[in-house]
Amino acid sequence: MTDTEVPLTDNTQYTDIDRSDADEAPSGVLSGQSNVLLDDTQRAAGWHEDSNQEWEEREARNELKHVAGLGELQDVTEVEYRKVRLERVVLVGVWSSAVTTQAKAEESLRELAALAETAGAVVCDGLLQHRSKPDAATYVGSGKAREIADIVAREEADTIVVDDDLAPSQRRALEDAAKVKVVDRTAVILDIFAQHATSREG
Repeated sequence: MTDTEVPLTDNTQYTDIDRSDADEAPSGVLSGQSNVLLDDTQRAAGWHEDSNQEWEEREARNELKHVAGLGELQDVTEVEYRKVRLERVVLVGVWSSAVTTQAKAEESLRELAALAETAGAVVCDGLLQHRSKPDAATYVGSGKAREIADIVAREEADTIVVDDDLAPSQRRALEDAAKVKVVDRTAVILDIFAQHATSREG
C-alpha cells in the first residue's frame, strides 16, 4: 500500500492511506456516510474538470489520516502498576470542522495514546477521519470500517480504541466489521483507575 506523506501542524507527519472503497451515498444527516463522496461511476459519467477537482478535494478531507508518533511516548506512559496483558491497539477518531480543528483532533488522539500505553497497551497506529458527525451505526461508516479492519490485520492488533464514547450498538458493529475487540476512551480511563486500585490494595 503506497502512502502519501502529509505534514502535521506540530512538525510530525501522517499519511493518507489508499482508499479500498468509499462510503455509501450521502444521506443528508450522515447516517454514516460522508455527504461529499462520489463514486467512480459518477465521475466517469461526465463530471467536468472543476467538478472533478472539487470531488478530489472533498474526498481527501474525508479520508482516514495516520497520526504519526503515537507509539513514541515515554515518561508520561511509564508506570509501575501495569499488570494486564499487553495489547496491540489501533486508535481511531472522528472530527468535524464545525466542532474542532485537525490540530486539536490530533492532540486528542495523542492524549488517548498516552492513556492506552498507561493502561498497558502497545499503540500500533492512529487514524483520524474528518466527517460532519460520527456514523450512527459503525462510528466511521461501513467503508472506512473495512479500511480499519485491513489496518488492524496488517498491524496484528487485537483491540481498537476509539477517541470518543461509543453506544453499545456502535461498538458491536465496529467489532463485527474489524473482527477485534473495540473499546472507547472512557473504558481506557476506567481500566487505569482499576489498575490504581489493585496496585494500592496489593
